[in-house]
Amino acid sequence: MEKFFQRLKRERISSGMKQVQAAEFYDVSLDYLVGATDNREEYHAMDVAQLPKKIIQLRQQSGMSQSVIAKQINVTKSGYKYYEMGKSIPPLPRLIALADLFGVSLDYLVGFDEK
Repeated sequence: MEKFFQRLKRERISSGMKQVQAAEFYDVSLDYLVGATDNREEYHAMDVAQLPKKIIQLRQQSGMSQSVIAKQINVTKSGYKYYEMGKSIPPLPRLIALADLFGVSLDYLVGFDEK
């Protein structure tokens, strides 16, 4: 386990990806890792390419603009656009804020769960 954390320190990985990698390492869901559920469900690997598509889909379904969502999750509009374009991955607090804003689980948002 020590090697896992040493690797995370060496690599320049966003904090959101660090949590995803920790969930992968421990074979648990992201919701379980952050304490959002007590259910240690079977882990499903995150497809990073799907995250922007999921965020766009949820934004369009909500009818909110990028500016409104950016304000709600406390990020600049350009920062939020980068999430939708797949140029950056939101850190865990922003992933949690997005899941709360859209009324979905963190696991659903990152593609671990299809419900």
